[in-house]
Amino acid sequence: MIAMGLFLLLFVLAVGILYLRLHALPDRLAHNKVQLEIVCVLGLLAMFTHMHIFWIAGLLLALIDIPDFITPFKRIAGATETIADRAEVEREERGELPSSPAIEPRKSSA
Repeated sequence: MIAMGLFLLLFVLAVGILYLRLHALPDRLAHNKVQLEIVCVLGLLAMFTHMHIFWIAGLLLALIDIPDFITPFKRIAGATETIADRAEVEREERGELPSSPAIEPRKSSA
């Protein structure tokens, strides 16, 4: 009787671990990818609503490799800032004053 109870307890524990590992599969596949947050939200929706379509959508989204568009734009922005700083230093070396702003700040009457 004790052996049967122990077997039942271990079986339920093993099925629970298998279920949770299978449920976290999209999260593990999408780790360090751009779409990780979307996959995690879909996994939570699937867990709370018991609708398998959210889990399937998260799994499919985790399997797709979306390219990273942000990094090249950040590098371009950094390069243009470097060029602008270099031009400003050259102007200061030549003794040119920076031009005044196109819009003058409003003076307060207080």
